[in-house]
Amino acid sequence: MPHDAKRLLYIASAFLAVLILIPVIGRLANSYVGYFLFLEFVVLLPLLVLMSADALHALDVDPGGKKAARVAVRLIASGPVLVFGLLGIICGGAGIVWVLYNLLIERQPEFNGSFYAGFGIGPAVLLFGIAKVLSVFRRAVKTEVEAEVDESDT
Repeated sequence: MPHDAKRLLYIASAFLAVLILIPVIGRLANSYVGYFLFLEFVVLLPLLVLMSADALHALDVDPGGKKAARVAVRLIASGPVLVFGLLGIICGGAGIVWVLYNLLIERQPEFNGSFYAGFGIGPAVLLFGIAKVLSVFRRAVKTEVEAEVDESDT
């Protein structure tokens, strides 16, 4: 198993452990819940997404190791990257829909943009999300095709 995959499993374990501990700590001492929430969503969640992308890349470069371990790591690593991509699609799409609603249907007092300046970063976030989601599925399809080619060679 690649080193990046092991780091991903450590980060995923820490993420789940802290997520389970938040309600327990909340009952014991309310003053520490904020520290656990900070640790969970500001430290561990970005680490989990970054380590997931690194583990997927490492599996693409060096697919060595047992097949069960590769499949398990790919499943664990695909989740955060897929959620991150879907979040980008939702946020970018919502920004575009909001601008179009304000320009074409009813202008809200909070909206002060024009057609060109109103969209802002919405299209870029939408394209980033689409690219992330497609990259997860492209890797899975590519890996399956390569596995079939390897099986036919033996």
